[in-house]
Amino acid sequence: MKQEILGALRESDGYISGETLCRRFGVTRAAVWKCVKSLRESGYAIDSSTNRGYKLLDIPDRLLETELGPMLQTRRVGKKIYWFESVDSTNERAKKMSVSAPDGAVFIAEEQTAGKGRIGKSWVSEKGAGIWLSVLLKPDCQPRDMSLISLVAGVAVCEGIEKATGLAAGVKWPNDVLIQNKKVCGILPEMSAEFEKIHHVVLGIGINIKKSSFPAEFSSHAACLSELRGEKIDRKRVAAQVLGCLDDAYDRYIEAGDHTGLLREFRSRCVTMGHEIRAVSNGKTTLGKAVGVDNTGALIVETAGGRVTLN
Repeated sequence: MKQEILGALRESDGYISGETLCRRFGVTRAAVWKCVKSLRESGYAIDSSTNRGYKLLDIPDRLLETELGPMLQTRRVGKKIYWFESVDSTNERAKKMSVSAPDGAVFIAEEQTAGKGRIGKSWVSEKGAGIWLSVLLKPDCQPRDMSLISLVAGVAVCEGIEKATGLAAGVKWPNDVLIQNKKVCGILPEMSAEFEKIHHVVLGIGINIKKSSFPAEFSSHAACLSELRGEKIDRKRVAAQVLGCLDDAYDRYIEAGDHTGLLREFRSRCVTMGHEIRAVSNGKTTLGKAVGVDNTGALIVETAGGRVTLN
């Protein structure tokens, strides 16, 4: 009902009476007031005037379900959105709610106090400065069938950012999104599984939108979309495009089994190819030239001792 009341307020050029809203939606005045109160608590500026009714004055710059929901035409991703003013980590919240929340649920926060990156690193997630979200997936398949999910997510995020901003994006293996050789997004997949059964997969996605105080060690190779575009970026539009592209890519991966096509797209976007790299895996350092990505998503590296693959 809250979404319907908000829609009516958006459509109205002026005030709309409580009586009109009651008749339109078949509810009581108390129900209308309850919805208006809830919308105000979410940040919507709504004026109320005796004998005139309600008028929407301003819309909050928040990634609310009432804002993102109508922008999505997805089959799975974002059908349910959980919004938080502040959380420790959207990935942690998704994992805690993995049993009760539906497949494709999105957990999104204005701020993370303990955002997570790859290899145990922290992720700077200042309030309103980016898109900090996690997607909960419950695929009916074995763990080995999800080996490419990080790469699939990387391709989807690139497509979503390009559609929303026009900025060409690439992927640094396995799943950092770069624009103009600067990192604008990190992706953290986490899986809970047994030998032949997946309980859930959580995809954490952090996209830098506005200028924020990057730590000194990140400032030289990290950037935000508004800085690169040279203008204000609509967070809602970027979030909606990314979620829509992720929904499409995930369906191609799980339902259609289009692994070959998705791998081809990842390889075409992978900016790691042809570069000398230094990678640490399981305590072992590998030095060499990235020459390819195999069918499992592993990076193929030409070293002094021959070719090796990194997972």
